[in-house]
Amino acid sequence: MNSYITIPYRNLSRPAISLWELREIKKRLADTAPTSQVTEADIFEARIKMANIVENASKETKKIRRLKQKETVRVRDSLPQMALKNEHLEEIHLEEVDDIDFDIQPFEDIEE
Repeated sequence: MNSYITIPYRNLSRPAISLWELREIKKRLADTAPTSQVTEADIFEARIKMANIVENASKETKKIRRLKQKETVRVRDSLPQMALKNEHLEEIHLEEVDDIDFDIQPFEDIEE
């Protein structure tokens, strides 16, 4: 099955594409405009759009992965997680809070 088909382009400055890409592009173009004739320019324009979709999806995936990693680090380094790791943290924290005089007042009901 290692056979290759060489299909010359009218415009030799265009990049090479695989047979799978050509078939997929033609199928997608036929789905969007079934009555129109597909040209070489249409094929390569669609290929550029497909490449942009793949590139954007890759960037989004990387961005989401980085955000998830930041969230994992933030949760891992949060006070409740540290308290689970170090039981003495809560005792130390409470001693520090006892030294502070809080003047907390309840909210007043506002009638309209």
